[in-house]
Amino acid sequence: MTWTVEVVVRTPETALDNDALLELTDAAEEEHDWTVSRWELGDGFRITTDSEAGTIPEATTSTHDEVAAWLQTLDMRTAVASVRAVELEVYELEVDQPTLPELVSAAEAAEILDVSRQRVHELVKGRPDFPAPLYELRTGPLWKRDAIEAFERRWERRRGRPPLKAVKGKGKSPNNVTPLRAAQRGVAGLAAKAGRVTPGRIAAARYEKRG
Repeated sequence: MTWTVEVVVRTPETALDNDALLELTDAAEEEHDWTVSRWELGDGFRITTDSEAGTIPEATTSTHDEVAAWLQTLDMRTAVASVRAVELEVYELEVDQPTLPELVSAAEAAEILDVSRQRVHELVKGRPDFPAPLYELRTGPLWKRDAIEAFERRWERRRGRPPLKAVKGKGKSPNNVTPLRAAQRGVAGLAAKAGRVTPGRIAAARYEKRG
């Protein structure tokens, strides 16, 4: 039976750019007739090939061993993350289905992570485990939503750096009044009690004078 086998290979110390991925693609196709594509969920790539085997375990084991041996020849640290085998007919049905992932911009990533856009750019530069963008456009990078949400679940925030929502809500009374506004209202109330001239009284006096 013919099985289609997909092997996900992680490159934890190497962020593959387009040139590096193209080199891998050419080498895999020339040496083994494999198809190589970028892994969408992190640093790494995906190998897709066909295997003639009697069962799924036989297909996955033989393919894993071939891929593992080939990875030893590469000048980078790699690790096989998963091996999946499906019947060729099933794989072809899956390929025919829409597969465009849901993408998010920096602003939407900031909303998911509950931080500012500036903080997102800091994470991109300062966190090696932050997901690589799936696309780089003139308007900015685009990430897979699933990748950003996965990062949010494993991200341990620094002490003393509260979520953005908590910062925005700090310093407000239960009625959403800032301390400055409350002080202004308090001064206005004291002035009224003391019989001082307030802007409202000035306006009323001007109106009576005109009349």
